[in-house]
Amino acid sequence: MSDATKDLSISALTCAGNVTLNGNTTIGNASSDTLTVTGSLASHLNPSAHNTYDFGTVTSLGFRAFYFASSSATKTAKLIGPATSSDIIITLPAITGTLAVNTVPSVQTFTSGSGTYTTPSNCRWIRIKMVGGGGGGSGSGTVSGGNGGTGGNTTFGTNTAAGGSGGTFSSDGGGGGSNTFSLGSGVSIHGADGMGCSVATPSGTTVQINGGSGGCSPYFSGGAQAAGRATASSAGQTNTGGGGQGGYCGSTSASYTGSGGGSGGFIEAIVTSPSATYSYAVGAAGSAGTAGTNGVAGGAGGSGMIIVEEYYY
Repeated sequence: MSDATKDLSISALTCAGNVTLNGNTTIGNASSDTLTVTGSLASHLNPSAHNTYDFGTVTSLGFRAFYFASSSATKTAKLIGPATSSDIIITLPAITGTLAVNTVPSVQTFTSGSGTYTTPSNCRWIRIKMVGGGGGGSGSGTVSGGNGGTGGNTTFGTNTAAGGSGGTFSSDGGGGGSNTFSLGSGVSIHGADGMGCSVATPSGTTVQINGGSGGCSPYFSGGAQAAGRATASSAGQTNTGGGGQGGYCGSTSASYTGSGGGSGGFIEAIVTSPSATYSYAVGAAGSAGTAGTNGVAGGAGGSGMIIVEEYYY
């Protein structure tokens, strides 16, 4: 056995102590031979060539599961191959940092003001829902009812959902806001127009006629449509972009009802490759038109809003 040039054939070998095998080593000479490892590995498994060897085969000899380290046995990650004869290729995204699997979406809502939106880490795409501020309703009266104010524009990046126009005294209701839509893909909906005013011509008796309804937001419910009141007309609901109601008339003299304000425009967009940051601004509500002689003030519009849904890898 001291002559290293001689071959040694042993039918069975049991070694009670440690064994070291130097040089290239082949275990088994046929695919029917099996290797049972009872001990635990105390080293890394490094292949001799990069991107060359596989674990198992595609069709018949695949491993059932791979277990990866975690802080708790109940949270062990498993990668299990499906029961199918076709090839399944899993491609992980090329990102830096922690890979989040099946992470639920997060939501940020902006109800007023302006600032900078920051896209969260590992966020793959975002959905934006935004509406401009609603226009205010005009005041009623025999003369000099004030026009409603125009709602403010709501912006997110290069998308703009315009505010609705205010209702005008003795004329038509305010127009719905239009949009400038260039960020992402989705829908762009023009705001609804407010209802116009009418003229009451009583014959010595008091006549009460409701003011024109404010335009409903194209997505959010709202827009003042309730009957006018002696002290105040209905305002558009906060953060809906709905238009305010025009003032009602209740006079023994010929007078105009107020016209409703238009609702803000609406945009819903999906951005598949979001930038790190976007500037934003939420459109303010259009002001209510003042009361004219023997009249009632209109209702203010509803303010705008932005909702950003964030989806992850």
